[in-house]
Amino acid sequence: MDGAGVWYTYFRIMLVNAMPAVVTVTVFSMVWQFNDTFYAKLFLISDSVVISKKIASLSAFLASQDQILSPAIQELYLNAGIILVFLPIVLLYIVLQKYFIEGVERSGIVG
Repeated sequence: MDGAGVWYTYFRIMLVNAMPAVVTVTVFSMVWQFNDTFYAKLFLISDSVVISKKIASLSAFLASQDQILSPAIQELYLNAGIILVFLPIVLLYIVLQKYFIEGVERSGIVG
């Protein structure tokens, strides 16, 4: 474009065309980091903070509660906890679906 500076060209042309790829990498990165326990152990983060560890110990916690005696109710609580863990990832995908599909299509990822 004639007369466009470096920043104008970057923000109006390059970044607009690269947005689907940026969104695809962001979604993949968030899903990867959301369930990862390696960095939690690397940075000595407590297991009580890591979501995947909390879900793994949720059934034992529910079994130890005296108010919840029925196994069916315990299973309902466990399923609700699992849904609450996966809900942010699903909502992110729904919101960014257009860009995500476009980025996968442009990048040539097959599968």
